[in-house]
Amino acid sequence: MTSQRQGSRRPRSSRDERAELILRTASRLFTAHGVHAVGMDRLVAETGLGKMSVYRVFPTKDELVGAYLDRLAEQTLGYIDADIERFADQPARALLAILDAIETDLRRSDFRGCPFGNAASEFDRADHPARRVARTYRSRLLERLERLTSQIAPDGGPSLARRLAVLIDGAYLSAAHLGWDGPASEGLALARALIAATRRP
Repeated sequence: MTSQRQGSRRPRSSRDERAELILRTASRLFTAHGVHAVGMDRLVAETGLGKMSVYRVFPTKDELVGAYLDRLAEQTLGYIDADIERFADQPARALLAILDAIETDLRRSDFRGCPFGNAASEFDRADHPARRVARTYRSRLLERLERLTSQIAPDGGPSLARRLAVLIDGAYLSAAHLGWDGPASEGLALARALIAATRRP
């Protein structure tokens, strides 16, 4: 009898496996409903894990939100870095590839805005993990834009990078409310025009 009971038990998942399941579930729910609207009880139920199993990995919702955004930032910057590596000797083409990927994101039928901006706007404290990760993500994105623009415009790279960054942010905000066919498409068109008009060394 004892051996049968032991054999019927589900194998315990590792902490990393539980964390991955929790983060995947959080990503789906936060994207669809917003961070504040999703309570921990619902998230726990959706994972299929016990409450203590979830809280051992993420003791607070704030920590979970930070980890969710950290994970998303690494994934997004990973895609950008892949484009940069793919066009290692063509910085202008790498910038255009980044804009192409952004356009694809904005055109999604289920697009709901920038997840970093959406999450950060839900919290007042400047030191909240959502706002911290959003700042860090935008800073790291700007660094990549500056690195690329400095190769095509040695004297004006940082200025061009900041212009591209604000056009990208504006496109995300506009598309969330007015869709891709609103000003968002014009914003990315302007970004592409700035790249095309930049003097090559």
